[in-house]
Amino acid sequence: MYFSSIESGKLTLGGYPGSLIKMIIEQEYLDKDKYHLFASQFKLHSDLKGSWRGEFWGKFIRGAIECYKACKNERLYKIIEDSVFEIIGYMEEDGTLSSYEKEYRLTGWDIWGRKYAMLGLLSYLDIAKSKAKKRKVLHSLKRQANSIIEHVGRGKNKKGILETSNIYGSLNSASLLGVYVLLYSLTGIKKYLSFAKYIVSTGLCVKDNIIKNTFKEGSYPYQWKSTKAYEMIECFQWLLHYGLVTNDDYYVQSAVNFAHKVYESEFTIIGGLGSESEFFNHSSSNQTSVPSKPGLETCVTVSFMSFCNDLLKVTGDSFYASLIETMSYNALFGATNDEDQEMDLAEGRVWKEEGGYDTPHHEKFFFDSYTPLVNDRRAKLVGGYMLLQNGRSYGCCAANGGYGLGLVRDFAFLKKENGFAVNFYNDFKASSIISDKNVSFSLKANLFKNGKAKLKIKGNGQRFCLGLRIPSWGVPKITINGQTIEIKEEKGYLNIDRIWADDLVCLDFLMPLQAHYLNNKVAFTRGPIVLSRDERMGEVSLPIERKANYKYKLIKNDSIKNNETIVLENGFKLCDFASSAKNMDDAKSKLSVWIDIKK
Repeated sequence: MYFSSIESGKLTLGGYPGSLIKMIIEQEYLDKDKYHLFASQFKLHSDLKGSWRGEFWGKFIRGAIECYKACKNERLYKIIEDSVFEIIGYMEEDGTLSSYEKEYRLTGWDIWGRKYAMLGLLSYLDIAKSKAKKRKVLHSLKRQANSIIEHVGRGKNKKGILETSNIYGSLNSASLLGVYVLLYSLTGIKKYLSFAKYIVSTGLCVKDNIIKNTFKEGSYPYQWKSTKAYEMIECFQWLLHYGLVTNDDYYVQSAVNFAHKVYESEFTIIGGLGSESEFFNHSSSNQTSVPSKPGLETCVTVSFMSFCNDLLKVTGDSFYASLIETMSYNALFGATNDEDQEMDLAEGRVWKEEGGYDTPHHEKFFFDSYTPLVNDRRAKLVGGYMLLQNGRSYGCCAANGGYGLGLVRDFAFLKKENGFAVNFYNDFKASSIISDKNVSFSLKANLFKNGKAKLKIKGNGQRFCLGLRIPSWGVPKITINGQTIEIKEEKGYLNIDRIWADDLVCLDFLMPLQAHYLNNKVAFTRGPIVLSRDERMGEVSLPIERKANYKYKLIKNDSIKNNETIVLENGFKLCDFASSAKNMDDAKSKLSVWIDIKK
């Protein structure tokens, strides 16, 4: 690994991103009832034909754990730990932990739900304080893994991994790969590596070897037999780790190739992927059109962020940090319900056997599921909606979004063999130890306002290398203690190797307004921040003249909650995408990133 994470509790975000982490902890992760509700699906076996309630616990607790690392809230830790031991208490005698009734097991989303429960338990091991409790959870994980091996694989009376689901080429079941790679890394038990090897040998998809597809020039995921984005991304994320534990560059390269194919064919201006529902559909090209179904799913954003974070740590290439930055500021933050809306207009669809669906009233969620780019409103549909007990309900993106917020904190500032790297120019405080000496960092930056960043370092006389990411959107002027330094890039970083005392590093980024043209439309960015029209500030569908240079002013805007608002010389106002159309309870709410150019 080129990079690794800062220790739990040693890195805290401030500013708008930090406020979102605090918000989700208060509104979601300190709610003990939610953990019990999600865990109890494994006691009640409430999933029948093709439902996915079993995924909620693992997704939710992974997010809680990542956000706990940002704050070390002891009340939150206790809630997490209690829930971990509640769910392993529902494991059956043979090691099975499933939300499915016995007759429906190894079908639909059963393996997927089991996988997420196991990933949640594996995440707990990262923060567990008690060695005894850690051993108990690891023992439970091994029993669960062994139980699956008893029934899945090659051999008599076993189901093949790709036969355990008839949904989307069984990508959902194939993503179980990650559990066995992680368990092998933790335990060294070879049968887990053998089972992982078996899953990889299937090609990860029914009637389509998607691993081989990554080496075909001109072949993109939207052209493959199954185009389900989220599950496919997870398959390749874990293939990356399989390549690492087996020291096989073929699989590492396959994962890298896949990430670049996704970037080239699907990455939109806000970082969302798959503009038609939850599927790859060449969205980098067709993002300027209004889709027939809401797209750019939050789960897809979070999964690609997680994959890119792993690739960043493995390769040290800042390209992946740039992708995470775009996704964070725009697709992810834009999906948050940070104005505390009831979200009544977001349909939670309960499909009926005879056809059609009901839309029962549901509670509000902290994350919206799908994101528009052209003349539309947020909060139209709840992704992965499921009715639960006691009148409760939840959705896949609502469960998964908080994990994305935790990932923003994780990638912001990373360790490397001989130092550290800054990836995210936003307020943060961090500390670590070098040669038994404490070193600390305090960054002040708000790119919504300007391109200035100040990093105070207390280096305690220690020598280390500080990497400063040079973003794709601008090369900064950099000074150390007032002295200008020359920029020499390596993998997209300026690396400063020196003995550090009480030092001040200042960066000054130019953040001009950039116009992006596609399909006779234009969109605007400043630095990593996408700007959007908002119906509260004027008709979003009005066209604009094409110009070589758009003049603008940053203005104070008290009419709506926002991080940044500009006004163009023609009077058009645009705010940061993350703030646009957040009045989700207003049916007239509307935003547009892509604006028609006058003919």
